[in-house]
Amino acid sequence: MIGEAGSDGLKSEGYCGISFSMVVGSCHVQLQTYFCPEQIIISEDGDPFALASSVTLHQLTEVDSTNLYGLREWRHLGHASLILAGSQTAGRGRRARSWHSPSGTNIYASLVWKEPLNPQHFGLFSQGTALTIAETLVDLEIPKVTLKWPNDVLIRQQKAAGVLCECEWAGSIPQVMIIGFGINVNTPAADLAGIDQPATSLYLETGDQQALPQLAETIGNRLVTTLNAISEHGLWAIQERWQSLSSLAGKWVQVQHGTEPDFVAKVVGLNSDGGLTVQDESGSWHELSSADTTVRILE
Repeated sequence: MIGEAGSDGLKSEGYCGISFSMVVGSCHVQLQTYFCPEQIIISEDGDPFALASSVTLHQLTEVDSTNLYGLREWRHLGHASLILAGSQTAGRGRRARSWHSPSGTNIYASLVWKEPLNPQHFGLFSQGTALTIAETLVDLEIPKVTLKWPNDVLIRQQKAAGVLCECEWAGSIPQVMIIGFGINVNTPAADLAGIDQPATSLYLETGDQQALPQLAETIGNRLVTTLNAISEHGLWAIQERWQSLSSLAGKWVQVQHGTEPDFVAKVVGLNSDGGLTVQDESGSWHELSSADTTVRILE
């Protein structure tokens, strides 16, 4: 409890106090909390997410993988450092799939995230990253942008971006999260021809070339705000936003889940771990993790 002298000291340093009461059992408790108005940042749309900051951009001409570079060098990089490479020689996606990385046309980036690191939120970091990219594309007036769980951003049902989050641990203690993302930005059609799934780029959708460092930095700064919000509020920070852009929400899907038999279910939404909550035809609920699950929308 803060005494009168302590509260006076906080007030003299610019803190404001809020008093509120609550009932605990048969007791009526009066509580007071203090906050510093200068540490509260309100976004332009009125979102009260606190302690937003910006990235520090580190540009590399070529690297094996921005995620691998981040995992090697994170001790020498500051929190919220954004690694941006002109090309990758060993770009990677989910499940160790290679990521096509031609030189000078796309965004290959990784954010070094050192704090806060709550493992309960790690699954949401991937969702929040994909969401941040998708919302940025919507703001650029890219048409028909949707999210495909667990880590893809689609334009007209064609892949435009992907996310890969990797954590460095010391025993059971997380040390750093490296949040990698790749976006097809200025890619011509010829460079997408060899990809094993439908893919597109911002250039193919709009006819306009984008400045890669500026777009990467914009996404990075917005991502810092999203991750801070997830760290403070968990699923609540992104749930409605994710739902509004999801290509799966409310849809019936075919689920392949580990070694279990395939089943049909309706997608309800995200859960607090960043997994998918679905309800099967018998009414039973299932919580699906991204590690061992594939879902396909039923026509």
